[in-house]
Amino acid sequence: MTPKQKAKILREIYGGLMTLEDVRRELGCTKRWAKQWLENHQIFGIRMSEKRVKYDADMVASAIVRDMGVSA
Repeated sequence: MTPKQKAKILREIYGGLMTLEDVRRELGCTKRWAKQWLENHQIFGIRMSEKRVKYDADMVASAIVRDMGVSA
């Protein structure tokens, strides 16, 4: 699977921006681990309000595919 294919899938599901819960679900891990994973991949959140932060689905997709061993 290429990053573009994964990005298309994530955009269809989440509409381009993902919550931490969405990222957690895609990675199959805890919220704490998902937050660390995002930081390790330098994917920074977009503050939507005081409490809501969302992450770019294309960036998440690219990192997921890279972690699977397929070059971006």
